[in-house]
Amino acid sequence: MTASEVTVRRADESDVEALAAVHLRSRRAAPMPPTAHTDAEVRHWLAGRLAHDEVWVAEVDGTVAACLRMSRDWLDDLYVLPDRAREGIGSLLLD
Repeated sequence: MTASEVTVRRADESDVEALAAVHLRSRRAAPMPPTAHTDAEVRHWLAGRLAHDEVWVAEVDGTVAACLRMSRDWLDDLYVLPDRAREGIGSLLLD
């Protein structure tokens, strides 16, 4: 994967479903306790975060493959789809 194959851009309201999909799939694949919230609650919460936080997505072939969310002084979330892990997409978002 090269940087030219990935589009990094600021997320907007139209990305909520894709953000939720990346978030949920990544958490389910990770060795961490399951979320206490339903998928619908996660979608609602992420939609609300777009107005308050800085949220970025990385797209590969027009599909959101990763997302990054920052509050004022903190990196809160960095999620990459499990099947896109270890391709450098998360690093591109951090850069």
